[in-house]
Amino acid sequence: MMLSDKPSAPRGPLEVSDVSRSSMTLSWLAPVSDGGAAVVAYVIERREHLSPTWTRVARVKPQTTVYTVGNLTERTDYQFRVYAENVEGVGPPLTLDVPVSPRRPSGEFRTVLNYRRIQRGAEPAPFPPPERSKH
Repeated sequence: MMLSDKPSAPRGPLEVSDVSRSSMTLSWLAPVSDGGAAVVAYVIERREHLSPTWTRVARVKPQTTVYTVGNLTERTDYQFRVYAENVEGVGPPLTLDVPVSPRRPSGEFRTVLNYRRIQRGAEPAPFPPPERSKH
């Protein structure tokens, strides 16, 4: 008779890609050990950085190792974790090492960043300085 146990944590790192104002995509790899019983799902959770409360985002099929988390708030730091689940329950989580924050695509900031680069060493002005007259 073969005994089964909970699976090990999904293999990492837990990667983040395709970050936008309100979503980001997480990806991970299957656990090293399924605990002797097939993985039936992955459970994805999130929390705002420093919050004690984790919220379930999704429970996805075992063949799914990429998931886009939506309904995020721009400029809010989030932490994520993913568990593998089998008939014995969920194993330990794979946790994102650092908090991440949804943001605008980088192209929307290009003008501001270029302007600040010109102003190196000075406080960035909210508008370009007025032109001086040549009297």
